[in-house]
Formats: sequence, structure tokens, C-alpha cells
Amino acid sequence: EYVCSGLFRVNAQHKYLDIWLIYKCLNCDSTWNSTIYSRVNPNNLSPEVLEQFHTNDDNLANQYAMNIELLHRNGAEVGIPEYKIVGQEIDINDLTQIRIVSKYPSQLKVSTLLREKLGLSRKVFDEMLDCGTIKS
Repeated sequence: EYVCSGLFRVNAQHKYLDIWLIYKCLNCDSTWNSTIYSRVNPNNLSPEVLEQFHTNDDNLANQYAMNIELLHRNGAEVGIPEYKIVGQEIDINDLTQIRIVSKYPSQLKVSTLLREKLGLSRKVFDEMLDCGTIKS
């Protein structure tokens, strides 16, 4: 299992750049590079973004680390990231609206979040959906 190191590798080849985001194995010292740009002309990148690559900007690294489409293009199997459910306790008998906010796209299912927040089994949750107690 590889996790994002938060570090970019920028390699110059004549007039072009290759840029990768480096991942490290949790169990050994091996690394894996996720290609962000291959043979890109540096003039096609804004100076600010190029500087972010050179300085290993955390926000930019997180943006690319959470880009599921990019990871799939690089042949990675994407797992579910760690997450935390916050907010007030919910009385299932009260009419409640729930807002789910995530800074990045995820493969985490909304039904999983709701079931965890409400403390419901999949079966009970599905029954509540079927009878209209829970609506989307």
C-alpha cells in the first residue's frame, strides 16, 4: 500500500518537464511515482503553479493525491481515504437535512456515511429508503 509523500519530482529534459507526485510504501522503502505531466513545456504552466511543484506545496500535493481520475490513469487502485464524521447527533424520528462536505472527490458512498452517522445496519437503512423514511 502506497501513500502520498507530499513531495513532487520535477525533472527537466531539454525544453520540457516531467512532473510526478511521489508515493511511499507503508511496509518498505520503495516508492511509486504518479505522473502529473510528461514532456510539458514549462511555459504552458503558470509561474505560480510551477513554483508550487518546486516547493512541494501541500495543497497542490493533496489536490493531485485525491484526483481519482489521475490515479486511475496511472494504473493505481484507489482505496477509501480516512475520514471523520462530525456534527450533532441526529434523532432519526425528527425531520433532518444532512449536508455532506468533502474538499476532494471520493469513492466513499453517501449511504455508508449516513448509515455510520445514524448507527444503522445496511438492512435497516435499505428498509428506511424503501418505505420513504429516508429520502435523497
